[in-house]
Amino acid sequence: LKNLTDDEVRIVQIVENLQRQDVPPLEEAEGFLKLQLEDPKKWTAAAIGLKVGKHERVVQQRITIAKNLGKSFKERFAAGKMTVEIARTLAGVPQALQSKIPNWAIEQNNASRIREQILDMVVPFASAAFEPADYKGEIVEEAGKKYFADVGQFDKLQKAAAQALVDKLKKGLWKTAKLLDDDTETTEYRWGDDLQGIYDHQPKTKAQGK
Repeated sequence: LKNLTDDEVRIVQIVENLQRQDVPPLEEAEGFLKLQLEDPKKWTAAAIGLKVGKHERVVQQRITIAKNLGKSFKERFAAGKMTVEIARTLAGVPQALQSKIPNWAIEQNNASRIREQILDMVVPFASAAFEPADYKGEIVEEAGKKYFADVGQFDKLQKAAAQALVDKLKKGLWKTAKLLDDDTETTEYRWGDDLQGIYDHQPKTKAQGK
């Protein structure tokens, strides 16, 4: 016999429930999360895994599902209409992005297709002309690579960085440097004085500039 506090009783109940053989995937995920919230320092994914006989990576993936998967997707998952792999894939991105994934991609029950849709909606870190530390939005990680999830914030930071580069050029040799609008047609070469596109490398007279 052992005297337990109320907190210890809750932990024992959670652990005993998780050790059942027939725990549904979503119930298991939420159980892992509850246990971790009881004492985050003690109940790490590794510690939970040792206690219930699961690999640390599996426990962490389940916790991510419990924390991040959108409500409607959780309902599908609980009803057995979604595999663990797809639930994990969706839970790996912000709920704002989850809601933008086309229904046809979800209905196909194909995690690879869902990843393709997600990557179409985010921007790779390598595309940034600004310091990534300036970005304060959510980040998506896929296959070891990082992506900016907030495309609107990315666009603002990217445009600011481009304008800063233009300002720097104008202080040097490129007095006519200009930041073009997104919808401005660009060509490989432009005349320096009026930014008109050069097609087929046509000549320009001295009166027109260079």
